[in-house]
Amino acid sequence: MGYEDISLTKTILQLVFYIIIFVLVIFFSLYGTKLVAKNLKGFAKSRYISLIDVMNIPGGSKIIITKINNKVYIMSITNNATTVIDIIEEDEFPVLEEEFNNYLDKYLKQSNTESKLSTNITTLFRKFNINKDKEGKDNEKRY
Repeated sequence: MGYEDISLTKTILQLVFYIIIFVLVIFFSLYGTKLVAKNLKGFAKSRYISLIDVMNIPGGSKIIITKINNKVYIMSITNNATTVIDIIEEDEFPVLEEEFNNYLDKYLKQSNTESKLSTNITTLFRKFNINKDKEGKDNEKRY
């Protein structure tokens, strides 16, 4: 009495419709979170305060280095308190601002000299392993 004939095509179309709706919801949620994160990033910027570095310490503490009005503040932040550890003039604070490409070039040059040594060592070990493998195969043939 209350039952309808359920056709296969109608069921498949409903399934496809629900899958499309599901994919659209996922897409809009991902896009929306990226948009919100992008807008909040600009909101958190400041002209007078710049964050130099943050280090998380186990137990819920952080050490933060910030620059405010040509002074560098080193602070300890916990869940309950913020403590200024030291205040240093900006000129006295050593900031390493090496570009990544320069750092990468230095690393590659260093690794090239080390790689020659490592290739020599690996060839030596390969020769040892080849001889050992031959002995193992000879032993297998005997038994």
